[in-house]
Amino acid sequence: MKESHKRETLVLQMGSNWLNVNVDPLFDDLDNLIGAVHIISDITAIKQAEDDLRKERDLISSIMDTSPAGITVVNREGQIVFANKQAEKVLGLKEDEITKRTYNAPSWRITDYDGNPFPEEELPFQRVMATGKPVYDVRHAIEWQDGRRVLLSINSAPLLDNSGQVVGMVATIEDISQRMRAEKKIAQLNRTYSVLSNINELIVRIRDRQKLLEKSCQIAVEDGNFLLAWIGIVEENSHLVKPIAWYGKRAEDYLSAIEISIDDIPIGWGPTGISIREKMHFICNDIERSEYMQPWREKALELGYRSSAAFPLIVDNRVICALSLYSSETNFFDEKEIHLLEELASDISYAIEFMEKEEERKGAEEKLKQSFIKLQKTLEGTVNALATTTEIKDPYTSGHQQRVAKLACAIAREMKFSDEKIEEIRVSALLHDIGKISVPAEILSKPGKLNTMEMSIIKTHSQVGHDILKTIEFPWPVAQIVLQHHEKMDGSGYPRGLKGENILMVSRILCVADVVEAMASNRPYRPALGIDKALEEIKKNKSILYDSDVVDTCLKCFIENKFEF
Repeated sequence: MKESHKRETLVLQMGSNWLNVNVDPLFDDLDNLIGAVHIISDITAIKQAEDDLRKERDLISSIMDTSPAGITVVNREGQIVFANKQAEKVLGLKEDEITKRTYNAPSWRITDYDGNPFPEEELPFQRVMATGKPVYDVRHAIEWQDGRRVLLSINSAPLLDNSGQVVGMVATIEDISQRMRAEKKIAQLNRTYSVLSNINELIVRIRDRQKLLEKSCQIAVEDGNFLLAWIGIVEENSHLVKPIAWYGKRAEDYLSAIEISIDDIPIGWGPTGISIREKMHFICNDIERSEYMQPWREKALELGYRSSAAFPLIVDNRVICALSLYSSETNFFDEKEIHLLEELASDISYAIEFMEKEEERKGAEEKLKQSFIKLQKTLEGTVNALATTTEIKDPYTSGHQQRVAKLACAIAREMKFSDEKIEEIRVSALLHDIGKISVPAEILSKPGKLNTMEMSIIKTHSQVGHDILKTIEFPWPVAQIVLQHHEKMDGSGYPRGLKGENILMVSRILCVADVVEAMASNRPYRPALGIDKALEEIKKNKSILYDSDVVDTCLKCFIENKFEF
């Protein structure tokens, strides 16, 4: 048989169908070509499956490439076998540089945020491989040999083979250096809010000026994270500033070793002297390098002071004394901090004025009341701003948190909860999905069914929300409520699989309100199912997934027309 007379295979498209054609030559007894045999197979289904697989791979590749989260895959030996573009950006390496390393690569050092060695058994890879369960928000730092340092938050989940064995780990990594700075600043501002609130409370109770100043210094240090707070008054003859109240780290050592004047001379050029002389706050954000701190620099640095600020206490347009504060951090006093401390100094000034002028007592108390109202409004504004953050990230569910809050509050009122408890429910509901800011927008708005990896990423939002809110000093356990709002009565919820009474009552209310609102509203992957379907769902799973009392109350609200979206 000639070489040219071999089987040929053709793939042809006939309309919407695809055909596989095998052409075999046909010979007579003398080996002469007399025809051909055609074997035709319909491979439309195979081609469609290949096309679907390609599209799915393209989609996954697109998600990986555009994800704001770094994504890595680690095999069972601990070798990083995949890293997306964001992972390269977070780690400052190219993918081939990352995948040359094992998870415990000697070219980097894993530490906690303070630079201490991070326990190997607490690493995400070791925990996932040991337990076969997801591990959320493991925070550590990676230090490179060239001195670079990255602060990471890692969420990881096991990769399983067909038999259910753990063969590796998929992890999302996030550089949270900026978030940590923001969280640290929010925590500090909250501490300053606490100082402001507690000193305002102190002002209402204390009628003795000296005790007020001494306790104010103590509160500033203990609640505000300052190393030293002191208040000085000007001696008329010498123009020297005499400390009359103080509190903090080795306060007496510092104050007894320094001399401060309000005159325009070297010992009057520091924050305290300038503040009193100019009747305005004065900030020194770097004691080590500031020309203004030269007379006191050595002693201040010895005691760990790195920045300082002074605020005049003014009554009737005269400076009667000044409040000076010292921090262990450089660049501590930013615009927001200064604004709060100016308000604090103003409040103390008003209190002193009240003590000096008893006839103006009522006016001073009204001012303090307004300060408290302003503080409450600030907290309300903060809650609303955080709630809006989620809607900006996920516009398809715009208004979801507000509607959940309204239904949850209606249920709480019907259950005869106190006004304070209803406010706790309202604030928690407005913030319950804040953790979705860490979920890629492509997943939040995906029109089709989520795959396992995407669903595991979605499920991290409860934990992320908890971690964002836990540093904010709400009067209620908002962070824990947000963490538990997807827990179910039978233990089938997440992230911790809590059951029954172990779930906070507020979280049980949010769970029901969340389900009803979600089913009654449009979603990227489906149109609204309607309120009837939503009520049918909670009724069917009463006492199984949802708290029976909450379900009964919710049904009553709708049946008796006491609530509607």
